[in-house]
Amino acid sequence: MASGVIGELRGVRACFAYAIESGSGNIRLEPSLGGGATWDVGCYAVDVPLGAATTPAL
Repeated sequence: MASGVIGELRGVRACFAYAIESGSGNIRLEPSLGGGATWDVGCYAVDVPLGAATTPAL
Protein backbone atom coordinates (compact mmCIF):
# COMPACT_ATOMS: atom_id res chain seq x y z
CA MET A 1 0.00 0.00 0.00
CA ALA A 2 2.82 2.38 0.78
CA SER A 3 3.99 2.34 -2.85
CA GLY A 4 0.57 3.45 -4.10
CA VAL A 5 0.52 0.73 -6.78
CA ILE A 6 -3.08 -0.20 -5.98
CA GLY A 7 -4.18 3.39 -5.47
CA GLU A 8 -5.02 5.62 -2.55
CA LEU A 9 -6.54 4.10 0.59
CA ARG A 10 -9.96 5.70 0.85
CA GLY A 11 -11.61 3.73 3.60
CA VAL A 12 -11.44 0.71 5.87
CA ARG A 13 -14.22 -1.43 7.27
CA ALA A 14 -13.30 -3.96 9.94
CA CYS A 15 -15.19 -6.42 12.08
CA PHE A 16 -14.02 -8.84 14.75
CA ALA A 17 -16.42 -11.22 16.44
CA TYR A 18 -16.46 -14.30 18.62
CA ALA A 19 -19.09 -16.22 20.54
CA ILE A 20 -19.26 -16.32 24.33
CA GLU A 21 -22.12 -17.94 26.13
CA SER A 22 -23.98 -15.57 28.46
CA GLY A 23 -23.56 -16.58 32.07
CA SER A 24 -20.31 -18.44 31.36
CA GLY A 25 -18.36 -16.28 33.81
CA ASN A 26 -16.08 -15.09 31.03
CA ILE A 27 -14.28 -11.87 32.05
CA ARG A 28 -14.95 -10.36 28.61
CA LEU A 29 -18.60 -10.02 29.62
CA GLU A 30 -17.74 -8.05 32.75
CA PRO A 31 -16.92 -4.38 31.95
CA SER A 32 -15.84 -3.72 35.55
CA LEU A 33 -12.85 -6.04 35.01
CA GLY A 34 -10.83 -3.83 32.70
CA GLY A 35 -13.23 -2.65 30.05
CA GLY A 36 -14.89 -5.80 28.80
CA ALA A 37 -14.65 -7.30 25.33
CA THR A 38 -13.86 -4.07 23.47
CA TRP A 39 -10.66 -3.47 25.43
CA ASP A 40 -9.66 -7.12 25.23
CA VAL A 41 -10.15 -8.00 21.55
CA GLY A 42 -11.63 -4.89 19.95
CA CYS A 43 -8.14 -3.57 19.28
CA TYR A 44 -7.59 -6.14 16.51
CA ALA A 45 -10.22 -4.60 14.25
CA VAL A 46 -8.32 -1.30 14.54
CA ASP A 47 -4.69 -2.44 14.70
CA VAL A 48 -4.64 -4.72 11.64
CA PRO A 49 -5.95 -2.12 9.16
CA LEU A 50 -3.63 0.51 10.62
CA GLY A 51 -0.67 -1.80 10.20
CA ALA A 52 -1.67 -2.72 6.67
CA ALA A 53 -1.91 0.95 5.74
CA THR A 54 1.46 1.65 7.43
CA THR A 55 -0.23 4.38 9.41
CA PRO A 56 1.25 5.13 12.85
CA ALA A 57 -0.78 3.93 15.81
CA LEU A 58 -3.04 6.55 17.34
